[in-house]
Amino acid sequence: RLRIWPRPGKQWLRGIRFPSVQDGMGALRSVMRSGLRPAVARLYDPLDTILAGKTGGGALHVPQPLKWVVEGAQAEALRLALKAPMLLNRLVDALPAASLLILGFEGDSDGELDEEGEAALALCQAEKGDDLGPTPGERWLANRYKISYRQSPLFSAGAFVDTMEVATTWDRLDALYHGVRRAVQNLTFVLAHFSHAYLEGCSIYFTFIGYAGAPSEEVARGSRDDAEADLEEAESRYDACWKAALSAVADAGATLSHHHGIGLAKQIFLPREHGEGMRQLRALKKAFDPHGILNPGKLLL
Repeated sequence: RLRIWPRPGKQWLRGIRFPSVQDGMGALRSVMRSGLRPAVARLYDPLDTILAGKTGGGALHVPQPLKWVVEGAQAEALRLALKAPMLLNRLVDALPAASLLILGFEGDSDGELDEEGEAALALCQAEKGDDLGPTPGERWLANRYKISYRQSPLFSAGAFVDTMEVATTWDRLDALYHGVRRAVQNLTFVLAHFSHAYLEGCSIYFTFIGYAGAPSEEVARGSRDDAEADLEEAESRYDACWKAALSAVADAGATLSHHHGIGLAKQIFLPREHGEGMRQLRALKKAFDPHGILNPGKLLL
């Protein structure tokens, strides 16, 4: 059986700016614990705030190396920036720490939507939030899928891009965010947003951007040995990034995945998350799959 509801007829959307990502976390937690159930609740860290469509309220000076990554630059300039990930991450830390929360409610009654929205705004303002009006929310809604298409110029220029989604309880969220950023800061450029918030906690979606070597047309003109060495170094950097990030996730007591699953990259950290629970998982696997034919060798089961 399939349960369906009519599509809501009305929307309430807002952009709310916070002095820091920590203030934004506090506001998001307050909203979820108040009993309100927003249809949209996405908090962006300072750099992802720029990518999400600016914070409004004045121009933000972005250092040139960050512009090369954020706005897409000529391949040579982009590779030059990505060869110094520590510098890029420190430049982000030096930016004015504005963090953007996109908040939205849906329903059929203007009065009910306004009541929910005003209640959420009051909670956000108690955490130093600045109401930017509906424009940032409407801009996010209209452009929310375009971010995926910004990756193509990065790939073409010789970068790798990957994402990691994890989750934890509210009391561990700040440590998780900063722990992962510290763990990979000398390997890749990193940005993040917070989504899928609940009464108990929230997920974080990290994006890693790293140097992957010269693009194929430059490899074709150069030395094959140099190209192979470049590729091996990039693969080593990519693997080291994942290992460092997942180790930081485990150290923070967070879960390895919110909804994307485990896969090959994350499976070696399962015992750190589940501990003795791995014995129960292996027992269940043996009971339901005695011949080991269902996705064999995955999840360390």
